[in-house]
Parts: sequence; C-alpha cells; structure tokens
Amino acid sequence: MNSQQFFWLLRRNWGLMVLFGFFFVAISFTFLFVSAKTFTVKTDFLIVQKQSAAQDVYTLSRSNEYITNVMQESVYSELFINEAIVTGIINDSLFPTNRQDRLKEWKTIVNVSKSSQGNVLTVEVQHKNHGSALKISQAVLEVLVKKNYLFRSGAPEDVEVRILSGPIDERSPSFITIMLIAGNGFFFGIFFIFVTQWLRYTRRRSDTLSF
Repeated sequence: MNSQQFFWLLRRNWGLMVLFGFFFVAISFTFLFVSAKTFTVKTDFLIVQKQSAAQDVYTLSRSNEYITNVMQESVYSELFINEAIVTGIINDSLFPTNRQDRLKEWKTIVNVSKSSQGNVLTVEVQHKNHGSALKISQAVLEVLVKKNYLFRSGAPEDVEVRILSGPIDERSPSFITIMLIAGNGFFFGIFFIFVTQWLRYTRRRSDTLSF
C-alpha cells in the first residue's frame, strides 16, 4: 500500500473510524468499572529482625529477606485469613463459606508485593466498598504487626513489623489508568475499522483485476 492509498482510505473512512473509536472507549469503560475494584488501601511495612551477637550484616540481611518472603506468602494463607477475622475488625460474612472460594476471593482483594531492598512489604487492599477496604486493610495490619510470629520460627520478639506509611486509601482506577484505557480503546477502534476497510479494498481490487 502506497501513501496515496493510505491517505485515501483515511479520508474515506475517517468518520466511521472515529465513531468506532468512541464505541470501543465505551466498551473499555464498561469493562473497567464492572470488573475493577473501586477503592484501594495501601500500607507499607518494614520487616526488622533482631540482630544476635553471632550474626554479621550480610547474614542478617539475607535472614531479613527470607523472613520477608515468608511473611509475603503467609498473607495469602488460610491461617492468616482466620486470624484477620479473629481480630474482630472484619466480619466472617464478607467472604464465601467454602474454604477454597474464600482463598480465591481473598487473593483477588489483597495483593502483597516486596521492594527491591528485600525487607519492605506493600499491601494493597482493593474492594468495591470503601468501608470494607479500610477494615480489611486494618485487619491485615493488625495481624502482621501483632501476630507475625504465627507465620515464622523464633520467639515473638525476634522480628518486628513496623508501619512505614499508610493505610492510604484512594479511589481506583487512577486518572492515568483511565486515560490510558480510553486512549487504547479509541485507537483500537480506529485501527480495527482501518484494517477491515483495507481488507475490503484489497479484495475488491483483486476481484476487479481478475476480470
């Protein structure tokens, strides 16, 4: 396809491409707000291990990293969910009664990531209800800070979990995410119509040449 054919197709189908661009924007927004969790509550935790006389800095750093990994995985465990409910901050009725379904639901609500430093955990709680998001975040905080010894070896005082920042709540998705999704939807609509019209054009041209 030469440049003349390219611009001819653009001029001929510009209105249709813009129309479908906005159509795909509408579909993207519908999918986003139906599927996305509405509120996000974020908390950063610092995992600090008590240093013994026999530990050097490197060994302590590696041990901190290991404990952080253990704590990260433990947040998704059934024991952690049960302890979060035991705090009384959240109600058992928030989650399915079936154990497997409860774990799946918890993993869609709570997301835990680890920093590159190795001993900072970021916990994000996403929920359509603002109050529920705050309560679940507070329950996670309570268990991590006060009952982290349940998920690791050693005495309770061997590891301290400190709150670096948060809980910080915000409405999700963010404005940047919304703009990216809208832009992608719009350009996908334009591209979709351009490709379909180009295929129709080449098919007609080949049929004409065959005669």
